[in-house]
Amino acid sequence: MGARNKDYYSLLINVATVHIDDLARAMVFPREKGDFIVPQTHFVAETEGAKLPGLSSKKLLDFGFKFNYGAEGMYDVAIKCCREKGFL
Repeated sequence: MGARNKDYYSLLINVATVHIDDLARAMVFPREKGDFIVPQTHFVAETEGAKLPGLSSKKLLDFGFKFNYGAEGMYDVAIKCCREKGFL
């Protein structure tokens, strides 16, 4: 993304990301704890601009789940993979 695409930068900071390993663990975690996490439904009020859903890992974290990967680690691996595949 070059400087001419700055209009898209605000969308990037609103993208929910998770490492695939953490995602897989998060899907199994509630079953291992003997409980289920019920997702909440979010309604977006009438506002101008991009309407992005509100996502939260609060319930998962409240149950004691710990993420192994942060944003920096995810992007490092993604960039390395893209370089290896010749995309960058």
